[in-house]
Amino acid sequence: MSLLIKEFFIFSVTILVTMATFPNHADMCQTLPTEIEIVKEIRVEHLGRDLVLSCVAKIRVNKCEGVCVSSVSPSVMNHRGLKKDCKCCRERELVSRDIVLHECYHDGELIPGIRQTQVMEPVDCGCYECHN
Repeated sequence: MSLLIKEFFIFSVTILVTMATFPNHADMCQTLPTEIEIVKEIRVEHLGRDLVLSCVAKIRVNKCEGVCVSSVSPSVMNHRGLKKDCKCCRERELVSRDIVLHECYHDGELIPGIRQTQVMEPVDCGCYECHN
């Protein structure tokens, strides 16, 4: 077999294996609720002393989860010889959400009071070009 026929055969087999592995070629990225534990250190003044508190809270927030179709194919136009189309399941839009921290400790002692912090969470998720 000539070199060109061998390369074409390998490329064809790769495409067939990929198509058999991912028959739907569909993006399956979704927004799902999840529970996370937040641990945040904050500085406060308590009874005339500056303290560093370790605050904890369990909250339900949205996350992005799923699979997006990506591909790599030969290309004579690209200097590396490959055209990459990489997609990642990530946020379409983010919102800032206020979180109330009821449990804050200093040296194992519960310090009364309510503190707040913020977290960012996705409103909606989708398949977009991957970025670091």
